[in-house]
Amino acid sequence: MPNGARPDHLEAGREALASGDWEAARAAFEEAIEHAPSAHAHEGLGLSLWWLHDTDGAIAQMEQAYAGFRETSEARHAATCALWLAREFRAAYGHDAVSGGWLARADSLLRDAGDVPEQGWLALTRAERSAAPQDMHRHAEAALDVASAHLYEQSRRDAFNRLAGRDALMVDAEPERLGVELVNRYHAVKRAGLI
Repeated sequence: MPNGARPDHLEAGREALASGDWEAARAAFEEAIEHAPSAHAHEGLGLSLWWLHDTDGAIAQMEQAYAGFRETSEARHAATCALWLAREFRAAYGHDAVSGGWLARADSLLRDAGDVPEQGWLALTRAERSAAPQDMHRHAEAALDVASAHLYEQSRRDAFNRLAGRDALMVDAEPERLGVELVNRYHAVKRAGLI
């Protein structure tokens, strides 16, 4: 498990977060931190505390998570924490300067990350901070573009995996036509009722 945390506590915390059991999530992540502190456990505890309306505690945990992810060179995770902190410092406390600092950290971490989902969160955070409507619209459109691209890629991967599981990928196509052939094969398998 990354960062040395015990997977059973982390997994229990993640499951509790996913089910909306904030107290159980808090307890599980506190156990994870007690046994083997990790950035993932601090992040989970931060989210749990946020849902329990402990903003100060949530921010403190997210700052620790950010530091831990930076220490282990997990730039995308660190950027996610920085974006969360940027949004929270502005929303909860109205601290635009502190928020801007966290936004700058996230931007720096994602600058060379390529086309990753965190770019959408960065654009969304910029949209929220925009004073001019045209800037807000531009950043919101960028966030939607990133989200759409990643949803499309995920749906393509899911369809490919469903077809592969049914041995439906036996195609004889030139590489440049393979995408079209896979889509055609997918529709044929779907029409046949196999998926």
